Amino acid sequence: MIEAKTPIPGIPHFEAAYWSDYEPFKGRKEYATIVTGAYYANRLAVVEYLQKIKRQASVLVLREVRPEYYAPLGVGILREVTRNAFKKNPELFETFSEARKIIQSRMYLPIDEFLKQSRLIKEQKEQTCLHNFF
Repeated sequence: MIEAKTPIPGIPHFEAAYWSDYEPFKGRKEYATIVTGAYYANRLAVVEYLQKIKRQASVLVLREVRPEYYAPLGVGILREVTRNAFKKNPELFETFSEARKIIQSRMYLPIDEFLKQSRLIKEQKEQTCLHNFF
């Protein structure tokens, strides 16, 4: 999970800030400490869905905290937003580039800045593909 706080218009020298927590394939050995509540709230909703469909997956959750989000409602709202996302029809993309383009159209901050923070994306790029052996 990667969370970013967008700059506040009118406040000079305030840049976007990024925080993240990550769980490797073999699981965590320690409690998440960076975006703790948001990480575990989203993780619960994701695991519930994956268990329901009897699948495993890599999941990247991006959260953008904008200036209009002036009254934090707690992590329960994040869990419910993620649960509701799984109730919708999925959007399918031919390429990762196509998915990035659509995601960027919905976000204020550059998607590439989020992806730079992502250990999951880094591992995917470095992972050896099966077709490399043939």
